[in-house]
Amino acid sequence: HSIKKGRYNSNTFWKSFYKEQIRTGIYGYISNKVYKNELLKLNNILFDENMKSQEDYNFALSAYSYANEFLLCDKSFYFYVKSEASRDRDLLAYLKNNLKLKNILQKHNCYSVEEANIFNHYVQYNLYSYVYNNQGLLFYDFKTNIEKIYHITDILSTLKSIKCETKEIKFVIYCIEKNYIRGLYIYWKLRNKIKKIIRLKKEK
Repeated sequence: HSIKKGRYNSNTFWKSFYKEQIRTGIYGYISNKVYKNELLKLNNILFDENMKSQEDYNFALSAYSYANEFLLCDKSFYFYVKSEASRDRDLLAYLKNNLKLKNILQKHNCYSVEEANIFNHYVQYNLYSYVYNNQGLLFYDFKTNIEKIYHITDILSTLKSIKCETKEIKFVIYCIEKNYIRGLYIYWKLRNKIKKIIRLKKEK
């Protein structure tokens, strides 16, 4: 069901966008796009200099949201070299872009049940992974990083609507929603200690 080369209006383009982006990531890269300068200038579309990663996808989403027509080509005209540094993932940037995409899809009446399920899955695992990656920090640093979540537009309403796939994810998201950061921190510390004890017992 992947979109093929050709000319598309915005409605056709957005209908397959989310699934194709998840499958290939093709819509996020900056080096395989050509934009009309007039479109960018007229709508003041710029790169977000505060984003450490995913800034190209964020820029592209802004440009796409104002475009009425898209021309897709299936030829390659460049080599993309992926370095070790380019593999770093800013999970909050992923989350921010997913929320931005959801709003665009809703605007174009292309946010179906299937898109909602994709969104629900990726957002909850973005949040869970972000917390997991920070659980080894001291409490002050942990708290500082978790509080960055609340700076994302529409995040609180999104947290309330998420259908969690596991009990642990449900607990993590509940703590974030209620701002129980200390409780979340204590949970991870106890969780890690219990897992360590179980591992040591198995080794004896």
